[in-house]
Amino acid sequence: MKWKVERSNKEMVNAFSKLIESRKWDLFFTTTFRYTVQIDWAKIYFKTFFKYLNTKKKKYYDKSIFCLVFFEKDSSRTGVHIHSLVNGINAQDAVLIQTECKYFLFKKYKGQRWNGEDVYYYIRPFGQTCVRPYSPELKGRFYIAGKYVSRNLVHYDFYRINSRVR
Repeated sequence: MKWKVERSNKEMVNAFSKLIESRKWDLFFTTTFRYTVQIDWAKIYFKTFFKYLNTKKKKYYDKSIFCLVFFEKDSSRTGVHIHSLVNGINAQDAVLIQTECKYFLFKKYKGQRWNGEDVYYYIRPFGQTCVRPYSPELKGRFYIAGKYVSRNLVHYDFYRINSRVR
């Protein structure tokens, strides 16, 4: 979903603040990208990362993870910056998730074939990442609504990720 918001649109900010405060959240997740990334690719990287956490080899296999994600495109930065609230991951695992982000490899099709096989390459999409436990005392406006919904262009999405639900 996407929309353009004027800085003076307090109703939108208040609505998102109430939405945030009405749900249970475990983590606040924010990241930049190592490279210039368009919004569509930022969405793919983000969702793929949380699906990766939900695979058999990882701690959160078969757990339902719910995310409210804001994709910010700012003229002072190149590409996209992500702010997200996450439910379904233990807040004590914030450091673990931040470390997983650092080493996460995304398999990307190169569009070529070699000896009859598709050629892929791997990239580490995430740059500076911060994952912290959510604190309800800080209110929704602190986390996302007040700072990011009021920017000129924001994309947002809700994701429910579970290894058994595709």
